[in-house]
Amino acid sequence: MRFLYVAHRYHTNQVPIMKGLREHGHEVCFISHYQGKLEDYSDVTPVFAGYSKVFCAVNWIYVHVLQRKNSKACDMRLKYGFPSMGKIRKIVSGFRPDLMIIRERSVYSIFTCLACKGLKIPMILYNQSPLWEDEIKNDLPHRIVKGLLPKIRITPVLGVEGKNKVKEPGAVFVPFVMEPRLSPEQKEMFSVVIEDDQLVAFREGTGNLERIGGSYLVEVGFSSRDICFSTEIMLEIHTQRPVIARLGDLRKLCSRTQRRGFHANSTVTDLQGTPIGDLLYKRLLQQLQEQLEKRECDENFYHMYLAQIRQYPLRTFVLATHGAFSFAMLERLLELLSAPEPDMEEAKSLLRIIRVI
Repeated sequence: MRFLYVAHRYHTNQVPIMKGLREHGHEVCFISHYQGKLEDYSDVTPVFAGYSKVFCAVNWIYVHVLQRKNSKACDMRLKYGFPSMGKIRKIVSGFRPDLMIIRERSVYSIFTCLACKGLKIPMILYNQSPLWEDEIKNDLPHRIVKGLLPKIRITPVLGVEGKNKVKEPGAVFVPFVMEPRLSPEQKEMFSVVIEDDQLVAFREGTGNLERIGGSYLVEVGFSSRDICFSTEIMLEIHTQRPVIARLGDLRKLCSRTQRRGFHANSTVTDLQGTPIGDLLYKRLLQQLQEQLEKRECDENFYHMYLAQIRQYPLRTFVLATHGAFSFAMLERLLELLSAPEPDMEEAKSLLRIIRVI
């Protein structure tokens, strides 16, 4: 089959879906409103349809004249942006899809559906509103929007079914496609050694680090974002004095627990507490602030990225710079991170290439 997707951008969670369709012999065309800062084109390169010239002119006046002091003015394109109907129709008719999947109930989606109405192509709406909702809005504006968009809706969010929950007619649950790490018949055996001084808590009243008996959840993975295995363990205390360190020994304890290896999946948070990691975070923060001052992003995006950058694995900066910060540079940065006394000048030269995603 020939699948055509229309979405605001080629998000990372679409990559496994595109890969799976292509590996099973299907053809895929992905139309994006705009290009994101971090996108993986290893399986599909999207077509950037952009916005209508009419909307771009109105949007420029709105952002730079009418609302020039409003940092959130640039959000207008996400709410009210619409494409050139002729351009959309040309892309769709040229690809001749067997099925179109339209992302979100938006003005852009409505214009896309209207542009392709005469082509008689089956369409499905895709969004992330739960299958089971608290209520279905049926006021006049919502009925008009629903009437202009596909009747069938798919969502990867199930929600919680209950007697007070409702399901929209035509809504279908379709979970995200994830590539399995192991086939069902395979098993992977491994052991994890956890030092008992890692299972402690700080007692403010006594100023001591003490072992606390009880249940602990242990998660194993490449990073905090790639957890492959988790299990629960029980720690029993058999000593009358569970104190393992006093304030005077904290520096020694911390230096011992910080001697860990870094790798391509280590996150910005994993690196914090090291000279290079702190410098990296400071540089990313500075770039975000510069973008905010130049109005390249609004306050909502600023705070969203500020929360996210701490969880970025190092490998993502190779993609973010389109290879300017190469894997060879990443390997060298990892070597510097593992060095007892890293060359900070060399580290600074490598970090200058990294930009915020």
